[in-house]
Amino acid sequence: MQVAFVVAAFALPLTFLIYAVENTVHLLFPTKLVAMGRADFEFLGRSIVEFIAKTVFIFAALTAAFAIGMFALKTMGTSLVLSGMASWLMLTVIGLLTLAALQFAFRRFAVAETID
Repeated sequence: MQVAFVVAAFALPLTFLIYAVENTVHLLFPTKLVAMGRADFEFLGRSIVEFIAKTVFIFAALTAAFAIGMFALKTMGTSLVLSGMASWLMLTVIGLLTLAALQFAFRRFAVAETID
């Protein structure tokens, strides 16, 4: 039962981070979502590079949150609640920083340049 509460607590900032990263990448590097030909290697390569970049960023954020939690656990003693709160707070801060990047990307986005 306690594990379900921990997963539920981390679900909101993680979901927020995933959506913010996805939308930021889409707004910074807009592209058509449909391949143009049967063997459109440019579309395939771009999709793979975007997927790898988003995955690396999200795993780096999770690793940073985990590292902060472990640091809090080592320095404050055996309290899992404090280390969990430190991890949750770090993940939330990274999500909010990604939101700032999303705001920049939204202001920079020009719809007229993406329509062909």
